[in-house]
Amino acid sequence: MPIPAPLFTPIDLARWPRREIFERFNDSRRCNFDMATHVDVTPLLHACHTRGFRFFPAIAAAICQVINTHQEYRSELDDAGTPGYWNVLHPMYTVFNPDNETFTHVLTEYGGDVADFCSRLQADIAQYRGCTDLYPQQPLPRNLFAITTVPWVSFISISYHLYDDGRYMIPFVTLGKYFAQGEQTLLPVNVRFHHAVCDGYHAGRFFNALQEAVARMAAWVAAQPMRH
Repeated sequence: MPIPAPLFTPIDLARWPRREIFERFNDSRRCNFDMATHVDVTPLLHACHTRGFRFFPAIAAAICQVINTHQEYRSELDDAGTPGYWNVLHPMYTVFNPDNETFTHVLTEYGGDVADFCSRLQADIAQYRGCTDLYPQQPLPRNLFAITTVPWVSFISISYHLYDDGRYMIPFVTLGKYFAQGEQTLLPVNVRFHHAVCDGYHAGRFFNALQEAVARMAAWVAAQPMRH
């Protein structure tokens, strides 16, 4: 599957069942909300260790599958303030620079098959690791979503307070440090949603879909040739 060209489709408000909710939480009650849970990554981590596969590309691919399967996670406003949705969102993720204790944002286009995406993501990390620019890839496309990592803390939850106009509607994903609990290995995952396009139902669907995507990725990694 080739990487698709970006396409933003406006939503017909007159036919949108969500119109009243959208207008309420995009206007007088504009707000975001954060929700966190622990995702069971036991099979995926085991497959990555046994096949010599990196964990972050695998979990990033699983997150991309969820984001790009459901329209509400790709919904936002265009420059004119019209709600709509992208045909595809690409992940932009943080890469830590231990030399100066800062980070850079790296973008990998989502598309192609899983192996191609994971390979390109690893190549992008290798290319920009140690970069001192916050956004080294310019110009950035509009159709992206963020994954940030906090691999030093197995957090229960995390929240962000943005002092802007509050109209950014794409989910913001944060991954923590995975940890053992009994026979499971759990990964803290926090997502900030915009209430204009996502309710608790959609937040729950995100985490349930992510758990299913992680299971699929575990099976896929386990079927790959051993890497050295």
